[in-house]
Amino acid sequence: MLAQRALLPLLLTCLLCTGGLAQPAASRNPTTTLSELSDTLSLTQQEWLVKWAGSLDYTLAALALATEEELDFRPTAEQKTLREQFLHLATNVYFLTSRYVYAPGDFDLAAARNAMNVKADKEELARTLRTAYDFGAAGCRALSANGLNEPAPDFFAGPRSKRAILNLVQDHATHHRAQTLVYLRLLGHTPPAYRGW
Repeated sequence: MLAQRALLPLLLTCLLCTGGLAQPAASRNPTTTLSELSDTLSLTQQEWLVKWAGSLDYTLAALALATEEELDFRPTAEQKTLREQFLHLATNVYFLTSRYVYAPGDFDLAAARNAMNVKADKEELARTLRTAYDFGAAGCRALSANGLNEPAPDFFAGPRSKRAILNLVQDHATHHRAQTLVYLRLLGHTPPAYRGW
């Protein structure tokens, strides 16, 4: 009985990854699927990349609902504008990935931040988000399977693995996208349906 319980999480993971319990293909539209990823990546990396692609799709769907004028909306004076939420999300992908996971030797975080237009329109915001998400995905792909277990260098909240930082990148993006969804509701929009995969 104990052996059967131990196999249950593995079986559920296999079913979810192969579509056995997933939504019908017609109702989901991931940018990346597990079958499109390299065999050299660990299952953890493959699953993270699929979820990351879905996160980008969901974020862009939220952005698409806002009008250009609504990008300057902020619920209260001390909160970020809708535009600033999207820009902060992108900036943090660069920061966490480059500082704690991986960055090409010539990467300049300050230059990446400075390249972001604080008055970006929707089209430019979408490009900024895609580029940031691509950077996060490249950081994940650059790690070896064992690299996920390596300690993140000098993480400010104490020792963490690079796997934990990749999870933090996802979590932070989700947090700020959720804020944009609340803003959109306050503006009278119906946010896109939940997508966590």
